[in-house]
Amino acid sequence: MNPLNTVWAGILVASSAAVAPSLSPSLWLLAAAILVDLHRSDPGTAPPAAHAGAGWLALIAAALFIAFGGATLIALGLMVAGALCRTVSSDTPGRAAGAGIGVLGLWLVGRLVVAPAVADHWIAAEAAMIGELIGRPTHGAVIGAGHEIMVLLTGCSGLPVSVDVGLAAYAAGRLLGTAPRRAAVVATLGAAAMFVLNVARLCAMAGLAGAYDLLHTDTVNQLAGAGVLAAVAASMMAGRRRS
Repeated sequence: MNPLNTVWAGILVASSAAVAPSLSPSLWLLAAAILVDLHRSDPGTAPPAAHAGAGWLALIAAALFIAFGGATLIALGLMVAGALCRTVSSDTPGRAAGAGIGVLGLWLVGRLVVAPAVADHWIAAEAAMIGELIGRPTHGAVIGAGHEIMVLLTGCSGLPVSVDVGLAAYAAGRLLGTAPRRAAVVATLGAAAMFVLNVARLCAMAGLAGAYDLLHTDTVNQLAGAGVLAAVAASMMAGRRRS
């Protein structure tokens, strides 16, 4: 690993440790994939002096963010560091690592800043979609009317779990050595599949008598996520054998 990649790895590890309570397991898997990509990056390629200087400046800025800033500043620092890493890297693993660092920062910004601002609107839109699919009226997050209603909460939304599955799928692909573009495409399809499965689960919960208690458990989503990840991993490995 060349010295500049060591800088990126230090930024990633320190930032992840500083915001550890905010990270889901899929983000830790992504962090592991980024470290592997940095290790794979050509150790014999010495970065130009200007690139090395930019890397050290990013390290200093990240250290200040970690020491004196909150999680949002750390997230912004990761986005900047990821953009710099991707720009100055001379090979595919290094550029993939930069993209991963930036995605990690973007995920944190989404969770800490964007999600609280749009959660109510997103949940209402998802409830309206489910109501349309099963032919039930909706009002905000409430699906149904009278005594037959279901309230859609943030934890039931398909968006967070779909994003987590997509990130875990991309990270698994990179750990398996799948090309970044193929890993991103297959992971996006996996995230979309997870969203559709969750919508089907919510439709069944709201529209079928007796299905609510059966499907309103974390185990159902965990099994669905595991199934999607297994299918994604099989697709990526099949792609490697053909290439």
